[in-house]
Amino acid sequence: MAAFAAAVKIDAFAYMPVQDFGNAFSTFIAHYRYSFALYNLYENPDMDIMEALNLSKRQTQGYKMELFKLDLSYMGWILLSMLPSLFFTSQAILTLGFSGMDPYAALAAPMPLWQILTASAFVYALSIFYLPNYQCVQLAYFDAAKEDMPEFRSRQSDFSDGPGSF
Repeated sequence: MAAFAAAVKIDAFAYMPVQDFGNAFSTFIAHYRYSFALYNLYENPDMDIMEALNLSKRQTQGYKMELFKLDLSYMGWILLSMLPSLFFTSQAILTLGFSGMDPYAALAAPMPLWQILTASAFVYALSIFYLPNYQCVQLAYFDAAKEDMPEFRSRQSDFSDGPGSF
């Protein structure tokens, strides 16, 4: 019986990396699948949440890879905004690590206020530059996905005569 239990544990550990990759992959897919739900709620405040999620699911068909490429194109800005935090953290690990202190305990040590404020100011300064551009590009994808939907095209054709025509 003990050998069977050990075999089950070994079998479970053998598939764990595959399961972790599958969970991470499905999380990324869900992130991009429902990324337009908030925009749908902004445009239609009376829309139900589940309806907005289902609409987002239909809208992102064919746009998930484009949204992923968009996120990858802004990865440099995100990494650049993390630089001060990485610098201060590595500085704390090196100084406290060489003093004989456990490096993991150095991570738990509180950071001085000036380092926190410096890192936060750098992140906010960079965010002022790249976040509006990122949001505009994502909204452009949202508008393009909306126009590709058949029900949106039929609503557009209802109003194609112009504002004053009856």
